[in-house]
Amino acid sequence: MLNPRSILVIRFSSIGDIVLTTSPLQRLRAAYPAARIDYFTLSEFAPLLEGHPAIDRVIQLDRSTSFFRLKRITRRLRSTGYDLIVDLHNTLRAKIIRSAMGSISSLVLKKPYLKRILLFYFHKNTFPKDFGIIRSLNQIIDPVVAGTNKYPTKLFVSEVERNSARESLLKRGVKGRYLCFIPGAAWPQKQWLAESYGKLAREIIDTLSMDVIILGTSKDEICDHITGYCKSVTNMRGATSIRESMAIISSAILTIGSDTGLSHIAEAVGIRSVMILGPTARETGAGHNLSGSATVEVKNLHCRPCSQKGNRTCTQKEQYCITRIDHQMVLKNVNEVLAT
Repeated sequence: MLNPRSILVIRFSSIGDIVLTTSPLQRLRAAYPAARIDYFTLSEFAPLLEGHPAIDRVIQLDRSTSFFRLKRITRRLRSTGYDLIVDLHNTLRAKIIRSAMGSISSLVLKKPYLKRILLFYFHKNTFPKDFGIIRSLNQIIDPVVAGTNKYPTKLFVSEVERNSARESLLKRGVKGRYLCFIPGAAWPQKQWLAESYGKLAREIIDTLSMDVIILGTSKDEICDHITGYCKSVTNMRGATSIRESMAIISSAILTIGSDTGLSHIAEAVGIRSVMILGPTARETGAGHNLSGSATVEVKNLHCRPCSQKGNRTCTQKEQYCITRIDHQMVLKNVNEVLAT
């Protein structure tokens, strides 16, 4: 397959993983500017990709879609005439789609299951030193795309969205420069301590003279806990859609937060991030990718990383990968990033 005319890219979840796929996506578009490129994802994540010039159409699937309905949807897609499928997920749902699409050439993500087992359960790291998820995603399309794989992640926010975000912040009293805290995570084990965020917020407000905005979903109760330690923050928990959060982040000086989707979004809209890693690590796809960003982590813990998503219950007396990161460590990284 040297010159595909119509390409279907598949990645259903989650936010951070979808953001990372925009690197090979851009590389595909650069290699085949005249090709049709459609992106198949869950409907709840489709807004992430609005306005992306590398995508002709975002095909949306409800999370609750049954097996039989998925087969029917896929059979209809066959009429589109795709001649290449790029499966960047390789889940059961993705396999069903590839099977129902017939004998179309496919490039498929190969997950390093054995390496992960050795790392998480036997603490033996067999990943190469230069391992990275973006690099792995780009390797999938190497058979059809020559040249560099150095494309950064990229998402797009319109000026209309930015202006709307500025107006929303003005109503909340945010008039100058600001940082965004992104403290929530799908798994509580990945969250830094609310008290530490509170201490960091006070330092930033007092010494850097910047506002601190907290972004999170309605489920991210840690946002409210942080306000208990620092009343001066602007807590926007549950008050923004994903596009509104993207717009707010796109005008921030910096973001600080967990290894989570919004942190990856920040880098994809060109905003540097200080990412706080607990149970996850570079081998699990965590950590910063944008030049000038920073990663804060406790290295040389025998039990870290302990899982792919950070969802395993900690087996230690305390979660050292989190508790050993104090606010001064993070502030040092913040100052270093701001100084560059």
